[in-house]
Amino acid sequence: MCLLSSQIKTDETITNIEFESVANDLLMISVDYDTNDSSRIFSYWRLLGNSASPPLEIGINTDKKTIKSITFFADTDCFKEANLELLNILNGNVTVDTDIFKKENDYVDTEGEYFITISCNNLICVFGLENHIKQAVGNNRIKFLINNNNELCGFEICDLNENEIKAIKSIQ
Repeated sequence: MCLLSSQIKTDETITNIEFESVANDLLMISVDYDTNDSSRIFSYWRLLGNSASPPLEIGINTDKKTIKSITFFADTDCFKEANLELLNILNGNVTVDTDIFKKENDYVDTEGEYFITISCNNLICVFGLENHIKQAVGNNRIKFLINNNNELCGFEICDLNENEIKAIKSIQ
């Protein structure tokens, strides 16, 4: 059960990205969006991955249908070579269909793995290797990847700085 993209908003957000080493071979990467949102109770869509690493987790404000946070873990096994061709890049924020959540502070767990590739100082995380990316939607340093079925199939962290690249290289 993937997150369905429902529309694109043109509002601008401030993005905070943190790379934190939690073990010699495990890096936690957190993305937080400041959209002047007073709500602090989110629902979460989780991609369970393999049993070796914690799941990828996307926090969603179900009232506004906006993505509020992403937390995922990188280890040596999640890095894969991938040729990703983006067909259409739009500026804005993606909203998601929140009908999968039954209540506030709900969790939806989905079977599947995510993979990471590094390309031109960008970290790209895709949900499975068989996605055909139709478009990327984003502003600032994050782009959300949308497939042909209008499903969120990954995201890209752009313009990695020197410290972020060092953190990634420390586990590769």
